[in-house]
Amino acid sequence: CDCDGNVNDECGVCGGNGLSCAVIPFGTDSTLDIITWNIEQFPKQGESTIEYLVEIIQSSEIDIIALQEIDSETDFNNLVNELDGWEGYRANSASYNIDLAYLYKSELTIISIEEISSLENYNFPRTPLQMKIEWGGDNIYIINNHFKCCGNGTIENEYDDEEYRRMMASQELQDYVDLYYPNEKVLILGD
Repeated sequence: CDCDGNVNDECGVCGGNGLSCAVIPFGTDSTLDIITWNIEQFPKQGESTIEYLVEIIQSSEIDIIALQEIDSETDFNNLVNELDGWEGYRANSASYNIDLAYLYKSELTIISIEEISSLENYNFPRTPLQMKIEWGGDNIYIINNHFKCCGNGTIENEYDDEEYRRMMASQELQDYVDLYYPNEKVLILGD
């Protein structure tokens, strides 16, 4: 169908991009749906990155998004402000401003969001960010991580070895969960 020289996209939108009616086939109204997403140095292309993310997020049935590598607090806040029915939280203690964050639907019952200060050490380049929610009558703990990158694929048991740091961070995180939440529902997410 033609509309002033432009063709309707598959959604029936004149001059549209075909995404405005798309729904990411993920999640339902009766489930708690969580994803983790390393956006890598958000935002890579300024406002256009924010626009694409808004379109993707608004077209999904996702409830919580654990984010990694959120460089700009201003751009993160702009993203949250553009999302209808969503709120956000960004930590600000990571080295090189590669921070952890959460986006979550406003209707959720968020009890707390805080960095796990007892895990703030060399093995965690970004202090894990814990969200506690109430859902379905249960408390659920969601721990967002961004471990040390890179390496050569071999654990060398050296202080500066990337694989060794990731292994130690994993062990410390497991010890933390075992100590504080042995009988709770805990989700560990991240990159």
